[in-house]
Amino acid sequence: MRPRDVALATLPPALWAIAYTIAKPAMLTFPPMFLMAIVYAVTALALFRPSGRRQTPLWALVAAATLGGSLQSALIFSGIALVPSTMAVLTVQSQVPFAVLAAWAIGQERMNGRRLGGIALSLAGVALVVGLPQSVGQFRGLLLIVLGTFCWGIAQGIIRAASKDSGGQLMGAMSAIAAPQ
Repeated sequence: MRPRDVALATLPPALWAIAYTIAKPAMLTFPPMFLMAIVYAVTALALFRPSGRRQTPLWALVAAATLGGSLQSALIFSGIALVPSTMAVLTVQSQVPFAVLAAWAIGQERMNGRRLGGIALSLAGVALVVGLPQSVGQFRGLLLIVLGTFCWGIAQGIIRAASKDSGGQLMGAMSAIAAPQ
């Protein structure tokens, strides 16, 4: 891979790691849902164009915004409040296997032994790296984060099956729906 491609591939996880690290102390002052409402409102202001012609069905936008926006954020950020930031960042990596499983369940992805093995290996890797929680609070936090990543995976399956808009239009519309939730 070219260095530019490597940089682009590593940028999103690095930005999320920074965001989760910043979110941890911010949640001592503000409730998690308030922080996420601000994030979605700013995103909607930047990307949402109500006059634009939307092609994605409304049911898909509402389902994806609720599962992949509001519910996912509430679960993940509530979980982050209970566990160390590093544990949260590592646990969130389970969202990709969940997205593949959701796409398969919705009929947008073919599953074979190799893919199932990859999913099992990635989830086992997350479990191995994260390790066993040290307390009941950490277990609850990890469970909330995993449930949040599962919701995000289902939303990605819905988006893959029903989205007809560009990424910016889709994210703007989903953010406009998720912000007030």
